[in-house]
Amino acid sequence: MTTQTRLNELHRIAHFMTNDPDLWVFRRYEMLHIINILALQQRMSKLEQDLMGISNYEASQAKGQEYPKPEKSPEVLLAEIQDVVKAYDDALLSLARIKSTETPAEHVADSLKKFALSNVLPSLLTALSPNWMEGSNTPRLLSIATPQRSWLHRYIDRHECLSSVFKEKGNTSSFMTKYSESKLRNTEFGVVTASLCLVQLLPVMALTLVTDNTVRIAVVLILIFIVSLLNALFANTARASNFGAVAAYVNFFF
Repeated sequence: MTTQTRLNELHRIAHFMTNDPDLWVFRRYEMLHIINILALQQRMSKLEQDLMGISNYEASQAKGQEYPKPEKSPEVLLAEIQDVVKAYDDALLSLARIKSTETPAEHVADSLKKFALSNVLPSLLTALSPNWMEGSNTPRLLSIATPQRSWLHRYIDRHECLSSVFKEKGNTSSFMTKYSESKLRNTEFGVVTASLCLVQLLPVMALTLVTDNTVRIAVVLILIFIVSLLNALFANTARASNFGAVAAYVNFFF
């Protein structure tokens, strides 16, 4: 493949990916990152030994004893230590960021696969996953532009029929269904708001209409469970805040 042909192929792939930030999907290459870290770790161990050699050489010189002269001068060794330590730290941080990055939705990975197959772009398939044709390799991929998604968002991502409900107007792509993130967030907000209003009204109605204490306690426990479930599923807050919300709701009954 000539450089011009390769450049044209990369341009076609990049042009397709710019249609939607969700398509900014790349491979994690975790094994290569780990190999790089291990190799740097070996170099750092060797540098540590060289440093001990220089220290022992200077100590023996002060005592008038013989000791093999180090191969590297202190200045050269210091410069190499600074370069390798920086590379080691960068490699660790890079791998940590890769691990914390969101995995693309299954339908997004399938869209890239369909695009590569229909346009005869084997380099895209190979780059994203050499064994992609044998099955799904979505966990090996990362999506750098996809924000953290709630469980509802993930559920809709996994079901194309639900994704089509939030389909954006003017979406003419034959490779993927592009749906409105704002419409999804508004729907999620409306569901949560309606649910919270309902669980606020239900205890008032239940405690007013129900006279049996056993039934009242059962209703209270069920409502507390519902509020706890809503906090766990939808509240993007710290656990302490979630416990505070549940405690405030329990206090409502007393």
